[in-house]
Amino acid sequence: MMMNKDINISKNIFVKTTWLIGGVISTGLGITGYILPVMPGTTFIIIALYCFARSSERYHNWLLNNKYFGQTLRDFKEGKGMSKKAKWSAYTCVLLSISISLFFASNVWVSSFLIVCLILAITSIYRQKTKI
Repeated sequence: MMMNKDINISKNIFVKTTWLIGGVISTGLGITGYILPVMPGTTFIIIALYCFARSSERYHNWLLNNKYFGQTLRDFKEGKGMSKKAKWSAYTCVLLSISISLFFASNVWVSSFLIVCLILAITSIYRQKTKI
């Protein structure tokens, strides 16, 4: 296996295990996010990639070469950005999920938090380079 310069596996077993657990949890949340439109799947998969880069070269490479989200991760790592279709899909999912959450929000603090999350998510998507 070729050593990747982005991989920096911790020597401390506790730290390595913590990163590994974070990667496994993030992968699970990411896969759930790809199934359910109310969760940001790609965001959690990117977090998992970061965690695995500090804990497991095997799992890191598995994510990068996965047939479902590997290309998206490679494009993200290489700074290639998102396709227009992916951007519009992300906008739609974010707006839909936050709108539903706002409808059920119980108080002004929760609503304010959701609006801040909406602004940050839309800004983050917008700032991503658009892949041609």
